[in-house]
Amino acid sequence: LHHHAIDFVIEIVPAFLPSKRRALMLPPITMALATIGLAIVPTVLFAVILSAADRGLNYSLQQTTKETLYVPLTDAQKYKAKAFIDMFVDRAGKALSALALMAIIAHEGISITASLVVALGALAVWAVCAFGLGRVYARTIAPVAPDDRPPREAGPSRQEQP
Repeated sequence: LHHHAIDFVIEIVPAFLPSKRRALMLPPITMALATIGLAIVPTVLFAVILSAADRGLNYSLQQTTKETLYVPLTDAQKYKAKAFIDMFVDRAGKALSALALMAIIAHEGISITASLVVALGALAVWAVCAFGLGRVYARTIAPVAPDDRPPREAGPSRQEQP
């Protein structure tokens, strides 16, 4: 069931998301909904949905969207940004999440509810960052995006015609 759910997400989701802004917002929103579902009905089904959403969206959408965000950058900017994100930001995020989990366990014991509350907080931060990044990307890429209107034919304008 788990692998079929991941395969479904990998194949179907990208087809419905032409916009980078939507693509950036889908993972945190989906993860938040699955986390809320798991908090309300703590069953294996919601755990499978949460895992499939995480893995499937990571393989199908997050990596692709992340790589296309580098498009408006110069080669030097791209190299520096990718190195910084891959070496520092990803690892710092994993370290902070491990520390948060250890703090929860130390304070609350092994509490699924407390873990889910912290996860929802992290997902909210992720959604806000994704929204802001989508907005900045749209403003950055808009001046360079090609005009979708068909070219006007050379010839007299309507005002010049008799």
